[in-house]
Formats: sequence, C-alpha cells, structure tokens
Amino acid sequence: MPKTVKDGAIRYCDGYQVEKINGEWKYSHVLIYEKYNNCKLEKGEIVIFLDKNKKNLSPNNLYKITKAESAILNRWYRDLSSPKEIITAIAIIRLKQKRIELAKELGLTNSNGRIIEDARESNRKYTSNPEVIKHHSQTTMEWRRRKKIEDPEWYAAFLERNRERRRLNKDKENAKARERRQLAK
Repeated sequence: MPKTVKDGAIRYCDGYQVEKINGEWKYSHVLIYEKYNNCKLEKGEIVIFLDKNKKNLSPNNLYKITKAESAILNRWYRDLSSPKEIITAIAIIRLKQKRIELAKELGLTNSNGRIIEDARESNRKYTSNPEVIKHHSQTTMEWRRRKKIEDPEWYAAFLERNRERRRLNKDKENAKARERRQLAK
C-alpha cells in the first residue's frame, strides 16, 4: 500500500525546502515571501535568496525578481556575494530594461532592437551611407573634445590606451608577416 504524505510535510529538493500544501508541493521560500509581503507571485516571477543560502528562509533574505532579471543576474553578476551588491545589480538591470523599453516606444532602436546611441559603433560596420558615417564620426569627435576639456586625466589615459592598442595591432601584423615570409621560404 503506497504511503501518502500529509499536508504540511517538508522535504528537500535540490537544496530547496518544499512543503505539501493542499496536495501540492510548493517551495517554502515562495510561501514565506508571499505570506510576509501579502502578495502572490505572477507568472514569470521568482524569489531568490539574497545571501545565496537556500536554507536561510528569513523574509529579509528573500527578494522577488523576474525570470529575465534572474537570467541576466546569473550571466553577468553571478560573482556578487553580499545582499547589497545583489540588490544594486538588480536595480541596474531594471534601469537598463526600462531604458530599452522607453527607447522602443520612442522609436530609438535599430532593427536588432539595440538603442541607436549604443549601436553607433556596430552600425558603422554595416552601413554604407556616408552621411551616417560622417554624423557618427562627428558626434564621437565632439564628445572626445568635451571630455578632453572636462577630464584631462581621462583623456590622457584614453590616448595611451589607443597608442597601446595600435602598437599591439602592429605587432600582430608584423608577426603574421614574418610567418608568411617563413612559409614562403
């Protein structure tokens, strides 16, 4: 005769505590979050542990985010350890998403969905329109002129980085040329 587990039973699944409620297994941290914050999670929302400890079910350790925010958090911000850093990263992610939404509403995105201002460098590779290239070049040059006046230390470091990048590229080209000459012999 199979055993039936009663409501209120607790078990662990992949490190998460789950409880049986009304015949269904539910994550304890989600139940605690919903009870403490008096809300229900909507589709696409999850609850994370700010200190990354799945056994710490304190309501202050639980934070609601979307699955999309979770994907970005896990991809780009997975090395963060303190709750303050994680909350800050989530705020940054939300600001960036809001910025993209507003740009789409205003028609400021290109065909790839990127904000035109951010896509300036990548668009230069694909466009053949000389007016567009000229505009982007002028905008970049104006920005650098302003930056040179406002922050001379930054500008000096910028010039040094460019010199170093050109030197490295030239070294690579020279190494390739040497290889071609040796293969030709």
